[in-house]
Amino acid sequence: MLWTEGQASYPTAVTVGDSVYLFIRRKVEDVWRVWQYSKSADNGKTWTEPRTIVNTENKEPANLNEIYSVAKKFYDPINKRIALTWNLAGGGAHNELNKDLYMAYLSTTDDKMYAPTGANLGAFVDYAEMQDPKTKVMVVATEAQGGEKTYPTVDYVHHASYLADGNFLVTYNNMSKLNKKQSLMWARWTGSDWKHGTIEERPFKEALSRYGSVQQVSGNHFRIAIIDEALFQVRIKETKDAGETWTQVYEEVFDPKGQALNCADFIVPYRPGYPQIMVTTLPADDKHDTNPSGDMPIWALGDGIAK
Repeated sequence: MLWTEGQASYPTAVTVGDSVYLFIRRKVEDVWRVWQYSKSADNGKTWTEPRTIVNTENKEPANLNEIYSVAKKFYDPINKRIALTWNLAGGGAHNELNKDLYMAYLSTTDDKMYAPTGANLGAFVDYAEMQDPKTKVMVVATEAQGGEKTYPTVDYVHHASYLADGNFLVTYNNMSKLNKKQSLMWARWTGSDWKHGTIEERPFKEALSRYGSVQQVSGNHFRIAIIDEALFQVRIKETKDAGETWTQVYEEVFDPKGQALNCADFIVPYRPGYPQIMVTTLPADDKHDTNPSGDMPIWALGDGIAK
């Protein structure tokens, strides 16, 4: 047992040599949540006190002070860092509204936070630094719209990966009822600014196409897992040029035994010839998991090789 208060949630562990970084979200107030990490240098026997690394300090004007950074996080052994992406949520109530996408990284050499530009942000990223155009921490600004029980502008699953040249590749789902589109997007750090592009775009609908995770095959070669809820289909698209072009290389129709597809995550690292995707499902009448029954099967699909 590491923590018994503060409602720690969305844990993600990253190993760095003999150390383990455990990233978690902690509740401060009902519509105020911060992102923290705790570190173990002895294989999990002891842990440091949680340290906040992303915090609006309750200063967001519309009360969107909840940090969501629920996706996988990966260690960059060359540059000794762990990149984090996050979006803001909150409003009048918990997770009522949702907006924006940000990225910064934790250096494992000094355990400080840094902007994509390399600027030292100190112990944690605050709201002013998120909004400062000089830091380039903001990847994309979006309008605020519903989060809980409706699909938010920026879906909660977004990832930062590392390119061969040391720059970042961020992938995210931009769903908007306002412009009636759902777009699977990428953003690449060029060294001075963010370049944006679209992986695929469709009309907005309730049975959405959503992506699960990203897998780096090598260098600038990445794959992204996508589920089509209405078709019970799992697909893989890949890029070999750091996001400029994407090609579908795999698809499989899935029988979830009466349940609804929830997400599709790659098994990391890439191992050709082995199962590559883990698919989770939820009860069909409770897609938003508002009354968890515990019945959430996990399925292994395919080997990630085009058929």
